[in-house]
Amino acid sequence: MRILMVLPYGPSRTRIRSRMLLEELIKQHQVSVFALAWNVEDREALQLLETRGVKVHVTPHGKFAIARATMTHPQRPLQRIIATSAGLAHAVRGELSTAQANSVPYDAVHVEHLRGAAAVDLLSGMKTRTVLDAVDCVAELARLTQRHNPSRLTRLLARVEERPTRRFETALVRAADAVTVVAQRDRTAIAQHAREAVIEVVPNGVARCPSPVFITDDPIAIFTGKLSYHANQAAIRRLLDGIWPRVRATLPNARLLIAGADAPRWLMRQDGMRGIAIHDGPHDLHRWSPAHV
Repeated sequence: MRILMVLPYGPSRTRIRSRMLLEELIKQHQVSVFALAWNVEDREALQLLETRGVKVHVTPHGKFAIARATMTHPQRPLQRIIATSAGLAHAVRGELSTAQANSVPYDAVHVEHLRGAAAVDLLSGMKTRTVLDAVDCVAELARLTQRHNPSRLTRLLARVEERPTRRFETALVRAADAVTVVAQRDRTAIAQHAREAVIEVVPNGVARCPSPVFITDDPIAIFTGKLSYHANQAAIRRLLDGIWPRVRATLPNARLLIAGADAPRWLMRQDGMRGIAIHDGPHDLHRWSPAHV
């Protein structure tokens, strides 16, 4: 198949879903990638993809582009505002038209996340079969953020954003031919407002270890994820404040490794306390050993 993949960012090491999907798709299909590049990390990830023979089109999307989109398209939700890109939308439609004119049309357009759908202006139609990989139900995430996030400002923002996000998300789901999400909970949340939509659960992929990895028999727990992501931060706060003290009360020698990209300052201050070790930006957790804790 010929697939045009639209990404709202580069498939970097922290963008597990898009990177793993691409790894599998390029083995059997002809894939072209059109993506926004917000920073150097995005550009490097897309350049690396290009060296593997994938056709890549990069649309820069820095602070100026975001400010211009905000002034030109002041409609909420914020996820839509910050990712709007007339340049990417024009480039994708130009590519589809050229391919059609040359009798080598794309079989499908794969759009990742609400931000990718906003960037490519999915609501205007693609004239090609479209799969929206919604990943999460973003409106449901906003609802849960109001209940569980420790930041008052983040909770307030989630409250303001939930309703417009749900409206936009529902419209996108209805505009796509098929929708994929990470988990059944997300499928259920989206289906409540778009019952006619075709929604499939496609869990995140992870790289296999070449062989079984033995770490230690010591009581060690590991939390890994992108540490700048507010939902992960909320989970870590709950772990540190409500769960870890109970673990240490039962197992005084228990240790906790929290590893991932872009750890905030408040989390780094926990390093070395109560058996906790923070590993910011690990290159490869397969090479981890108990000595890191």
